[in-house]
Order: sequence, then C-alpha cells, then structure tokens
Amino acid sequence: MESNTWNTIHDNKKENAALNDVQVEVNYAIKLDDQWTVRPGMLTHFSSNGTRYGPYVKLSWDATKDLNFGIRYRYDWKAYRQQDLSGDMSRDNVHRWDGYVTYHINSDFTFAWQTTLYSKQNDYRYANHKKWATENAFVLQYHMTPDITPYIEYDYLDRQGVYNGRDNLSENSYRIGVAFKL
Repeated sequence: MESNTWNTIHDNKKENAALNDVQVEVNYAIKLDDQWTVRPGMLTHFSSNGTRYGPYVKLSWDATKDLNFGIRYRYDWKAYRQQDLSGDMSRDNVHRWDGYVTYHINSDFTFAWQTTLYSKQNDYRYANHKKWATENAFVLQYHMTPDITPYIEYDYLDRQGVYNGRDNLSENSYRIGVAFKL
C-alpha cells in the first residue's frame, strides 16, 4: 500500500503536503525456472477523482543471485471520465512500459532503478505537451523482516510539472513507504 502527499487539494498553496490518494497492489510470482519469473498483478489507485485500475504482467530475469532485470506492461484504466482536449468526456487511459534493474547490496538492503514510458490512449496530453512522458525512479529498500520492507524513493518525472498556471516544468517526487508480503 502506498499513499501520496502531493498537494493538489489546495493548488499547492500554503501547505507543503496533503494526503489525497492511496494505492494498493497485489501480484503473484510464477517461477518459470531458476532464473525467469512471470508476475501478473493489479494496482488499484483510489483518489478524489475516482478509481484507477492497472492490470499488468512483469517478466524478470535473475542474471545473478544479486542482480535482476525486468520488463513490465501495465494498462491504466480509469473508472471515471474527464474532459479531453476536444471537450468530450472520456477516460484518460494510459499504456505503460517499465524497465527494472534491481541489485541486492547485502542481506538488508536492495537498490532498484525503474525507467518508465507512458503513452496516452485517448485525446489527452501530459504537461510536457506530448502524448507520451518518461519517469525514472530510484528506490532503496530495507529488509526489516522477510515480509516487511520499508523503502524510500526518488522519482524524476521529466517535464510533467504544473505550477501557478505554468506547465512543462521539471518535476520530482519523493516517497516513503512500507511493502508487506502476504
């Protein structure tokens, strides 16, 4: 489970943060052999706008016992409609491709890099004025127990930022969370 402190509730004025969304992710690992794993999953994102569902499939390869590479396709489907560039009410759905490199530093810490390419399906644009956008995330995880993993994350969201009526601005995101293995 993850929550976001991006303050869109008060238009980023007078407050540094406001809790405005939560997401929950479930997945299941299917080992193909000693090195390859397929992981189907679902991310559900709850926000003040409505609910977004993100079914996905991830393929990963353990190059060594400490180094893993992965690719994932996810389709983000919004259960709600928003006004598009033509003025019509439609769903701002997104195709998403992710690449991963994960390195186990030692038994307690893991570092991960995730690069993402987003592509709008319908008549929408990102704040960079394009139908596509990129993102790079850097994550440090601490393996507190086999089932509980706190993490910190820094994301560079390219030029998707919007502030005081300006767009196409460089944007960063910071997250602190805990992953639970059930």
